[in-house]
Amino acid sequence: MRNTDTDSLHIPDYTVMADSLAQDTVPPEMALVIVKDPVPTLQVSERDVQTSVNSWIFIGLAVLFCLICFGFRNNMRSLKSMLHDIGNQRERGNLFDDPVRKGTSLILLNIMSVCECGIMLAMAVSPDMHISGHNVSVCIGFFAIYAAVIPLCYLATGKIFLDNIHTSLWLRGHFSTQAFLGILMFVPSVLLLFRSGNGLFAESLCVILFLTAKIIFLYKGLRIFFSQNIPWLIFLCYLCAVEIIPALITYTCASRFVCPG
Repeated sequence: MRNTDTDSLHIPDYTVMADSLAQDTVPPEMALVIVKDPVPTLQVSERDVQTSVNSWIFIGLAVLFCLICFGFRNNMRSLKSMLHDIGNQRERGNLFDDPVRKGTSLILLNIMSVCECGIMLAMAVSPDMHISGHNVSVCIGFFAIYAAVIPLCYLATGKIFLDNIHTSLWLRGHFSTQAFLGILMFVPSVLLLFRSGNGLFAESLCVILFLTAKIIFLYKGLRIFFSQNIPWLIFLCYLCAVEIIPALITYTCASRFVCPG
């Protein structure tokens, strides 16, 4: 009887211990989930990262556009003066022109134009016309180098073959052309950043605007060269050495950097 009582007294202790172990034990399925993916909500896809970079680029363009609009708000004569510089061949002062405001707006417009042309270049060199924030940043950098070198080439060419007045007119025509290009390319370049199903259309529009601006500037350069009795051969050499070769080098470098294979 004592043994039976002892067994009956110990059975509840073992039962309690078994129940406590059963309550504290983690199910195998839950343990597997914890080891496999501790914090699944912290994972960020690559597409989200690239969209974030493109958003910052768009914010920069929007800030530039707002500053430019604010600068032209009470000074529309500067805009007309830049339009006049595109086709002007005579040095003629304007008493109503504000060179400080015009210079600031011209610089901002050219910076915006560089960014937009960099976006166009990124779309052109990217495989399957898919641009990423990294590619856009790289191509903007390459086009900024191109935009900084080209005016120096124009200046050197003008010093060799033209006088100071026509060199100044030529350079002003270049910066004014790029300024209006920046205005016209704002909307299609934003469409390129976020595609929205219009990537090919926006890219084609950007290329057409860029080539049109180049043709207008080349026509002004042609008139200036011939007004100074410069031979055709000199103009063709300038066309190849200054207009075509730097553009091809920029495109090739950007293409190899974006698509190293």
